[in-house]
Amino acid sequence: MITKINNSILLSQLAKLEKKLFGDSAYDDKQLEAMMRDEKYMILAEIEEEILGYIIIYQNLDYYEIFKIGVDEKKQKMGYGTKLINYIKQIVNIKKIYLEVNCKNKKAINFYKKNNFLQNGIRKNYYGKEEDAILMEWSDDS
Repeated sequence: MITKINNSILLSQLAKLEKKLFGDSAYDDKQLEAMMRDEKYMILAEIEEEILGYIIIYQNLDYYEIFKIGVDEKKQKMGYGTKLINYIKQIVNIKKIYLEVNCKNKKAINFYKKNNFLQNGIRKNYYGKEEDAILMEWSDDS
């Protein structure tokens, strides 16, 4: 079941998964709480008995941007990430979704391509030397 994260209990569970998946680059509790309280952000999670995966998106005027998506390592390749992206596409009346991903994260790049995101730019050395950001876009016209 996909649920909006809107309370401290779910937020705490999400923060633990975020730290487990992203280590030093994880959002901390305060950052996640600020996002949860800001109406421009939406944090959604796939929950069974615990949070299996989540997506954090930001609403701009005419598009959404995926800030983070993560699925518990034991549950990856089971369709949860795709389910979260498809849910976003269904609930929002928006024409485009953008994201950026580290050029070295081939697993994520392939996941986004599988979900019909196309590369539309590069930010050179964005994550450090020799680590470009690949800019990707999903459009309901594609």
